[in-house]
Amino acid sequence: MKAEYTEKIEKLLGKLTNSTQTPVDFDGLLNAGLQNLMNLEQLYKDGDIIKAGNNWFDVPRKFDD
Repeated sequence: MKAEYTEKIEKLLGKLTNSTQTPVDFDGLLNAGLQNLMNLEQLYKDGDIIKAGNNWFDVPRKFDD
């Protein structure tokens, strides 16, 4: 079993090494996401993400009578 998976891992590592894709900056994405989460209340109040009063949860909905 180890030999089978070792071969598969080596093939995948070879593909990864030969990849021409630009590496993703995970640290930058993570920091930006965390900053947005930490500022979510202020972003909502300022209307940068969702305009206050135009929130789907604030809209009166009518379902089956």
